Amino acid sequence: MSTANLVSVVIVVRDSPEVDETLARLATQVIGGGHECLIVDSSAGRLDEIAARHQWVRWLAFDPPIDGSFSIAAQRNVGIAAASHSTIAFIDSGCIPVDGWLEALTAPIRAGRADMTCGPIRSARVGVYTIVNDALDGSAVSLAPTGNLAFARAVIERIGGFDERFAYGSD
Repeated sequence: MSTANLVSVVIVVRDSPEVDETLARLATQVIGGGHECLIVDSSAGRLDEIAARHQWVRWLAFDPPIDGSFSIAAQRNVGIAAASHSTIAFIDSGCIPVDGWLEALTAPIRAGRADMTCGPIRSARVGVYTIVNDALDGSAVSLAPTGNLAFARAVIERIGGFDERFAYGSD
């Protein structure tokens, strides 16, 4: 497989042990496809046991500024900068990717048919939302949360990455 067809999966995390299950479900899709996974972690080592179980993941420590003025967008930008491949996918820690998730999300980008794709998010428990983006393939959506999103690197470079002035949930 050409490296042009490879994907960098970026996950940001802070004290979220749920990332262990996310990684367990993602391993076959990433390793089997020759892709890479990066965790940008602001947990100050508190998830080291989980990192040790997933040696296939490139774990990046994120040290927020002393004044605490950082956002998830800043973590995402660190992941983008460290990513090796031209397609970058995002999934949130605690999200559970179904079989074939990475291929389905990124195939249109890797084939040159799209610059950005997103997929549905279905909550397993009561929360802010139950289902987001349960739309027909190829249709436009009004909301594209980073819990299930992919970009061609060129798009991210063109827009300058995520706006770090936005707070949690606003990237």
